Amino acid sequence: MTCPERDPGAAGEDPVDLQPVDLLLEQGAAGQLAAARQRVAADPLLAIEVAETVDLLERFRQVRTEPSPRFAARLYDVVRRAELWRLRRPARIWPRLLLVAVAAGLTLSALLRWDPYARARARAGSARDTVAAALPAAASPLPQAPVAEAAAGESAAQDPVLARIRQRLDTERAEFVLAEFAAGLQPPADPLARWLDPRNALAELRLGHELRQDSTFRERVLRSAGGHVAADVRVQQIADSLARELDRRLGAGPAPTTAEVGLALRALVAAGGDDARLGPLRRGSDWLAARLPACSGIELTHGVAALLEVAAATGWHGGLVAREGARWLDEVLAADDETWGRRLPELLTVRTPVAVLADGGRTAALLPGFGLDAGRCTLLRRLLLGELRERAAPALDPAVLVGFVYGFADLLAEGERSHIEAELRRWKPARLVPDFTTVQQLAWGIEPGRLGYTRLQADLRRMVAVPDPEPLDQRASLCLCLSASYAARLPVALLDVGAAE
Repeated sequence: MTCPERDPGAAGEDPVDLQPVDLLLEQGAAGQLAAARQRVAADPLLAIEVAETVDLLERFRQVRTEPSPRFAARLYDVVRRAELWRLRRPARIWPRLLLVAVAAGLTLSALLRWDPYARARARAGSARDTVAAALPAAASPLPQAPVAEAAAGESAAQDPVLARIRQRLDTERAEFVLAEFAAGLQPPADPLARWLDPRNALAELRLGHELRQDSTFRERVLRSAGGHVAADVRVQQIADSLARELDRRLGAGPAPTTAEVGLALRALVAAGGDDARLGPLRRGSDWLAARLPACSGIELTHGVAALLEVAAATGWHGGLVAREGARWLDEVLAADDETWGRRLPELLTVRTPVAVLADGGRTAALLPGFGLDAGRCTLLRRLLLGELRERAAPALDPAVLVGFVYGFADLLAEGERSHIEAELRRWKPARLVPDFTTVQQLAWGIEPGRLGYTRLQADLRRMVAVPDPEPLDQRASLCLCLSASYAARLPVALLDVGAAE
């Protein structure tokens, strides 16, 4: 608030013009201030106005503005620039740059003159030409990816297993699978990331499981993500019913299927919280571990996917996950007279549901964290993605679109991924019921920060009011759907909430 300053010598000024703030700031001549004080003493309403003005000014004294972290960062930036400017010596930089340029020129000249790798390249080229001449020529590449197909043909020619896989895919005319197979044979753009990312993902799963034990923490994460706070209450209720039914059916029957037990275990891990559910979780994982060596195909996919999450969260059965995961890879990638000789592997046939393909893609992405070869896992994911593309070719079914973002989002080009997510925004999760598996994969597939994530969280609020389905696997999928905000991934906002605790 600013007040016009008054000339103390202006004795002829009317005292009535003085306002309460002028009186408090003593803006006026002595006679004017004395007359104003007399008026305040004689007029109760004016005295109240002066008191309110005093209270207002006192409130201004208490106003504080805390600097933001951005202010501190900018202040540090200013100080750092000043230090760099003070230490800069332009006169001494040019001699150093000249020495560096001379040294680089001498090194380049020496390498161009002697070329120490010339003999190694010549030997490698002659060996490659010898192998190519001895083996039959590869089939003509697909027009969709000629460069990738040429490299794939060379790799297939050098490996009889890859050659047999390629021959069968040519026979089946599975163009999309063949194109993804070619892409899977390409060297990785970042070999370290392909090895390190699965281990980081497993560490995040373990940390997320520990943080989800606190109900206050889960509630704060739901609020920060825009979810319904009542969703966690519903998750815990469903998880309790899953634990009771799982315990009862493992003991007295009817015996559950591998898919039912697997989804129930994953739901119990995602729900976190109650220690009373630890017993059913342990007994269910032991039952699944005992049954897994006799499983194959789709059933083995369900079992490995479930035990992988249990092992990541609790540490149980980690060695079994590595062994059975390797056997699962061999079911698809190992060629014999039957598999790839007379028929495709079971996972690459029309009998495999779309949701199993998506689960397989997500599972294969995490298996290198248990010591399995990252190249074989990537090749399997590519084959499963190719089969998913075959399903998407006739018609864009929502379950197929969800499978792309749930199991293979990192393998998609950014433009393709954005287009698929835009198509998915046409579908409301509540309208996909009773296909709870697709709803669960949709809730887990769209990552925070992606376009449409906030809108999806608002749509998922309606799922809180959906009645509990009777089948065990559908109820587990609903539990996984409602817990997606704090169980699907470990966002930065979740870590901030944990730090605040």
